[in-house]
Amino acid sequence: MKARDVMISPPIVGPDAPATEAARLLADPEVRGLLVVDADERLAGVLTDAMLLRFLLPPYVAEAEPLAGVLEEEAADALWRRLEGKRASDLLPEDGAENAEVNSEATLIEVASAMVEADVPMVAVREDDRVVGAITLNSLLKQLLTP
Repeated sequence: MKARDVMISPPIVGPDAPATEAARLLADPEVRGLLVVDADERLAGVLTDAMLLRFLLPPYVAEAEPLAGVLEEEAADALWRRLEGKRASDLLPEDGAENAEVNSEATLIEVASAMVEADVPMVAVREDDRVVGAITLNSLLKQLLTP
């Protein structure tokens, strides 16, 4: 089985899309990640729900967990404001995009390897330098573990 056989059409945004748009897409419980694709349909990066959460939390919370108690329920507004004026590309880690994609002819083991190397729950599938779909961790595991 090849990557093209199990790929899906994930949410896609451009690098200049508002970060709030990406956040709204990722807030859907069915969406674990989205692809950030440039005008030439090349992958700029895979943005996951966990990456968004890391971006939203103030650095002091990530550095010292007990400080998380300082933020009250009203903090949602403050977290949302962290997205203001930001673009989808601002939410991406600085490395990893090159490893978060596979060719449509890749085997499922090659897909798994790329996913592990990029440390993301979704990889883009490309044909001729164009992103044509994606494979999620859940769908990959289903294929790999079905006898």
